[in-house]
Amino acid sequence: MKIAHCFQLLCVSAVILFFTPAANCGDIYTSEWDGYHIGIFKYDASGNRSTFVSQISSDFGTLECDKNGTLFAWDTHDNQIKKIDLLGQSSIFASLPSQNASVDDMSFDQNSNLYTANYDFATSTSSILKYNSAGVGAVFVNATPGTRIYSIAFDSSGNLFAATASGEWGSMQFSITKYNSLGEGTLLESSTTFSPSALAFAQDGTLFAGGLALSGGYTDHGEIMEFDSSGGMAIFSSDINVNSPSKVLVYTSLAFDSTGTLYASDTNTRLYKFDSLGNRTTFIDSDSYNGEFTVIPEPSSILLLGMSVGVIGIWKFLF
Repeated sequence: MKIAHCFQLLCVSAVILFFTPAANCGDIYTSEWDGYHIGIFKYDASGNRSTFVSQISSDFGTLECDKNGTLFAWDTHDNQIKKIDLLGQSSIFASLPSQNASVDDMSFDQNSNLYTANYDFATSTSSILKYNSAGVGAVFVNATPGTRIYSIAFDSSGNLFAATASGEWGSMQFSITKYNSLGEGTLLESSTTFSPSALAFAQDGTLFAGGLALSGGYTDHGEIMEFDSSGGMAIFSSDINVNSPSKVLVYTSLAFDSTGTLYASDTNTRLYKFDSLGNRTTFIDSDSYNGEFTVIPEPSSILLLGMSVGVIGIWKFLF
């Protein structure tokens, strides 16, 4: 444990009076149907489930955590992005620019700016918006008309990667594009047989993409690919030889925890864990799970308020 920040008025020892609860590194937030609406639930590393947010007026979709473990969630009920503290209390972070827009994915850069991949159903256009810490948004990238951005993820150098699809079904083009800080794009990968719908970076900088492998009719199946720095790809996990009902059709979301474990959700309302060799175990198998999740990042933090005679101090501990 190390002390990250310390502020005090007088230099004497302090007695802890109270603390704000911290998210546990590796815990997972999910959005799930609870019988009335789509709430947010939290799972620990052992799979124990607890209710985190349950609001009759909200139906939550896409989720993302910032580096401090604060949760951001797209509320489909009022088409707003909500900021949810560690006690489960929500506040409005930003409203989407159009009531016809969806949030397909979210990702934070190193400066805590939130990026969202949005799709407008009225205009069939896709864009990436950048929000500062105050919730003020601006367009970062407008996609080519007819292109939909399904997933976004940052590498350690601050480049934003986007997975897209364009064209008509049967002749679609699937791509992964790398954007610099100015929004200038470079094509990393283009394919007609692999449709990436989820991106995540491993700790060593390797890009993983989950999605649908188009091998023809009933043989279409879920796959997770890994990419090297030059864009070369290799299969990490494939369901080409898996029979229903265990067969994954499409991987819809990916995330790594602080130990390097890869989590992936699919269209069959399941969430999986993968070891480094691509071996899969089921973490969640529930009809209520809608495929949206995020892993609480490292480090987690606890803010402590200490006080003794004539002394007030605030400490932030990082684990």
